Amino acid sequence: MYKRQDLLFSNTPDGDFVLTTGAIQNALNAGANLILQANNDIVIQKGAVLTATGGSLTLNAGRSVIVNGLLNMKDTDITILANQNQAGVSLDNRASGVSEFALFDPQIIGRKVEISAEAVSLTGGDAPLDGSAPLAWEPVSSTDFFESVLREGTRYPATFVLGTQSLTVEADTVSLHGGTAPGAFAALVSFGDFSVNASAITLTPGTALGAHALFLGLGGVGEFTFDSCAGCGNELLFTDPFLDGNVALSGFFISGILQNPAIDSILAMLDRDEEDEDEKKKRCN
Repeated sequence: MYKRQDLLFSNTPDGDFVLTTGAIQNALNAGANLILQANNDIVIQKGAVLTATGGSLTLNAGRSVIVNGLLNMKDTDITILANQNQAGVSLDNRASGVSEFALFDPQIIGRKVEISAEAVSLTGGDAPLDGSAPLAWEPVSSTDFFESVLREGTRYPATFVLGTQSLTVEADTVSLHGGTAPGAFAALVSFGDFSVNASAITLTPGTALGAHALFLGLGGVGEFTFDSCAGCGNELLFTDPFLDGNVALSGFFISGILQNPAIDSILAMLDRDEEDEDEKKKRCN
């Protein structure tokens, strides 16, 4: 593990520290397993851009991890933990409040991404990150869109977490809110295995085209467990929502293998309905 003795969490559990993205990037590029730990909050400021080509990064907060900047690290494993019950958290030095992971308007791209918090929320933006005029939403397959993001980024004010190999989310609540500009979607996305375990999910599409609120499994196995889902509609989207140019959508789109008892039961009912309809046609003929 990359260590500087003056920045060890155990030495100053009630202190405030500011680290530059350059220092973090240098450690990760050297292959470090870097852990940033706080009793309260870890905040990545708006406008910050963190890129890396290796290592692993853990953001471990007793209260909240709030990301307003861009983490573009497709070859780096990323773990985000926001929970007061973690080992090492001092409740004497932790302020009150829910343990939350919040992502506003930027993106997080990692190799294997794991997120654990009481509350997970992603909120789409209202203008391109570079301050230019809003772009018109151009329908394209979700796979093509995110492959393009990996090559050259995006100017849409989208908010998403993308795991290039896998994405795992554990939370009491997961909330995805689309924004007000075209393409201002909020999404959890994986090119590999994708697991979500939550008590309650809330999906709220935005007010512009392409401002979706989505779970996108673009390969591997998708497994989703939840007790309730507000705004999910029929839950499973059978066509790629990124190809829709008419309305902002919400739900689950899985192009890999789907494993989920709730959604599987819906698919089974649909299959039975089709079989019943076929039997009716046979009897009529």
